[in-house]
Order: sequence, then C-alpha cells, then structure tokens
Amino acid sequence: MRTAFWLAGATALALAGPAYAGDTIKIGFVSTFSGPTAVIGNDMRNSFELALDHLGRKMGGKPVEVIYEDDGQKPDVGKQKTEKLVQSD
Repeated sequence: MRTAFWLAGATALALAGPAYAGDTIKIGFVSTFSGPTAVIGNDMRNSFELALDHLGRKMGGKPVEVIYEDDGQKPDVGKQKTEKLVQSD
C-alpha cells in the first residue's frame, strides 16, 4: 500500500510540473476507485483531498484542479488513462 501511495504522489508531482505554467495547476490522479480494492484508491483520494483542503486548495499561490481517473485495477486501462491525462487534460 505504501508503494501505491508513493507512486500516486510521484505521478501527481510529475504531472503537476508541466501544468504549473498556467493560472491553474492541474494534477492527474490515476488509481483504482472501483472493484474489490477500491478502498485503497478511495483512501488515497480522500487523503489527497484532505491535504489540498489543508493548503487552501492552492499550491504556490495558484488554485489546484485535480482530475481523477479510475483504472478499474487494470494496468492497460491505467496506462491509457495516464496517457490521456498527459496528452489532453
């Protein structure tokens, strides 16, 4: 579970970097939000939302928008969702 948490955090930071140039920081968050292990993904999402609330939903003084994607616990779907976030969202 710790590995998944740190992987999600690293992904969020990696995706936030290029998006920082605009007025809003967009963070893509891909995890499992459905299926038998959804509790882990939902806990990570809730933790991330709590941290954002603690920061006033801002990073570096800029508003933050989080785009959540559900991979359904399928690596190929997770790859597609991540590519979508990087290329278009």
